[in-house]
Amino acid sequence: MSSATGNPVRYPFIREMAEKLRERYIASTSEFTPPLGPEWIHRFLQPHPHLKTKKSKAIEIACIKEVTSEQITNFNTELPYIISEHNIRSENIFNADETGSSIGTAHGAYVVVDEFVSTAYEAQPGRQEWVTAIECISATGEKIPPMIIFKGKNLLTTWLPQPLPPG
Repeated sequence: MSSATGNPVRYPFIREMAEKLRERYIASTSEFTPPLGPEWIHRFLQPHPHLKTKKSKAIEIACIKEVTSEQITNFNTELPYIISEHNIRSENIFNADETGSSIGTAHGAYVVVDEFVSTAYEAQPGRQEWVTAIECISATGEKIPPMIIFKGKNLLTTWLPQPLPPG
């Protein structure tokens, strides 16, 4: 499956390929084969238990292209040495989790992925407007209030919850 590259297979694509194969079969045998019914995709997936249907999530294509497994392995190898070398305490180690939401793109299409894929990302070109949420928590459980980042010149108060939370 191509979900690892940000291109998971959607139902209409599978259906279109099956329809093309059906048309070729009809052309080569002159046999009548009924068109695919509305439940065809579900019946197709039943004998393939390793294939699962999931809702996709948008991801900017640069996030897929710019990160390599070598970079991730090097980071995880070097991190313990840096922590030790600089005597960084647990309460000063924070995990920052960034979640982006693309404005103006379709989200949550149903796609078919291998059963071992935890999240099905669909690559989006890098031209969308994104709203970013950043959450931080320390190794000891201390939390920093989340931050929401909007692109814009003016801040509209209708974008924010009222009353504003502390921090």
